[in-house]
Amino acid sequence: MIDAGRQQSVAVPQFIADLIRDPYVLEFTGLAEKTHYLESDLEKALLDHLQSFLLELGAGFCFEARQKRITVGNEHDYLDLVFYHRILRCHLLIDLKTRAFQHGDAGQMNFYLNYWKDRLVQPGDQPPVGLLLCTDKDQTKVEYATGGLDHQLFVSRYLVALPKPEELERLIETDRAIWEQHHSHATTGFRKPVRPGTGYKRPLPISSPPNPPSNARRLTPDPIHPLSLYSHAGTSLPNPTRRFHRRTRHRRRLFALRVRR
Repeated sequence: MIDAGRQQSVAVPQFIADLIRDPYVLEFTGLAEKTHYLESDLEKALLDHLQSFLLELGAGFCFEARQKRITVGNEHDYLDLVFYHRILRCHLLIDLKTRAFQHGDAGQMNFYLNYWKDRLVQPGDQPPVGLLLCTDKDQTKVEYATGGLDHQLFVSRYLVALPKPEELERLIETDRAIWEQHHSHATTGFRKPVRPGTGYKRPLPISSPPNPPSNARRLTPDPIHPLSLYSHAGTSLPNPTRRFHRRTRHRRRLFALRVRR
């Protein structure tokens, strides 16, 4: 299956998303024998086996730079790896992580993409693309971290050893569940509810109040007695209420007669 995927990547791509994989299998680095390794170790292993890494990335990529310095103000940041796709005419900026994805990684990569687009893109080139290589990721966290960004930013896992059959089956089932969730969201417009404690929750829609029953009493202004804001129109009021209205109207008439005299 892995060899078939690598053979498929030899075809000429039309979009950069066609070349992005999840996961990348980096067994050629030899890091599986180490219990602990740093990002610099991973970067060195990829460059020591650059031909194998280019085959894993896909057809058309050319290596351009490592530890590319990005200076803003008096601060310096360093981008791990930079590749250029000669067919799609765009740069691929790769940031290596030896841990699971965190939401701050997306902001850091978005900073690199904005800098590259503003200062380093040449005429005729397409906007750069960012790729975060992590040991693991939570798809919900990835969606919230990358949602609303203008740039193409991808988060992929990598394996430093060939997966065992049961691990490969687990990866396939996980990716299938994610695909079904996205497919149902794209067709129906609804997404499965967010698990408690995972972050943002979609607010409930504001609905109009239910219509009152047909036999409910309406409240309308009373033209006879302005001091009374509302009376039950079309219905008979209780006797004490009717007597109160009659006494009030009688007193107002007597007061009007006295004023006239």
